[in-house]
Amino acid sequence: MSPEAIVTQAQQTECAGITYTYTEPTIFMEIAHDTAKIANSKGMFNTFVTNGYMTPEAVDYIAPFLDAASINLKGSANKEFMQRYMDVPKSEPIYNSMVRMKEKGIFIEITNLIIPEIGDHGDDTGTLAEWVVENLGPRTPLHIIAFSPTFKITGLPRTPARMLEKHIKIAKEAGLTFVYSGNIGGHDYENTYCPECGFKAIERYAVYLKKNHLNDQGRCPKCNADLNIQGVRWMGEGTSRLKFF
Repeated sequence: MSPEAIVTQAQQTECAGITYTYTEPTIFMEIAHDTAKIANSKGMFNTFVTNGYMTPEAVDYIAPFLDAASINLKGSANKEFMQRYMDVPKSEPIYNSMVRMKEKGIFIEITNLIIPEIGDHGDDTGTLAEWVVENLGPRTPLHIIAFSPTFKITGLPRTPARMLEKHIKIAKEAGLTFVYSGNIGGHDYENTYCPECGFKAIERYAVYLKKNHLNDQGRCPKCNADLNIQGVRWMGEGTSRLKFF
């Protein structure tokens, strides 16, 4: 499909934006860039789901048209884990690209896959969270997500909820405000709670949005606290809708 065709199909199915993922979007950076440029001109948002391992030039190339990025880490970016199981020699390029994205105004969320036995590194989760607080800000969303045995790793158990909760607690104690669970449908940490008054502002189940209680400014409806929820105005067919994500 051409970039024009991708954007047209997204508009026809009333999508508010386009996410570039599966495979790593930097693999097809040129078509992602050209598609994002067109989508941006139509008032649509663009997001990357990426491992974050990219050059400064790559960040600069996509930045004018990229609204948000989900940076996917595994094993709390433990050095030995990344080298042994991911063939990633070092994590510094990932951290550098997140800082550069932040400087370019790209909204950043981070996911951290916790794998029992080989990728359950509490100390590294704390180190990661502390780095995020210092370099990206304490309100940066961090998703602690569960592993499911599949493909080349089938001999390990699924990540239990209690293990995720341990890492969530560590990340919160390190200073992060918005820490979520993932891949365990129905877990309470999927939801967004107002850190000021405790109101459940957004209810989720797995990848589904159940209830959105945000006010028109994307804030807590009870105390008007800023919950760091990003909004984009989508100019569709004769309509103007405000989407929050």
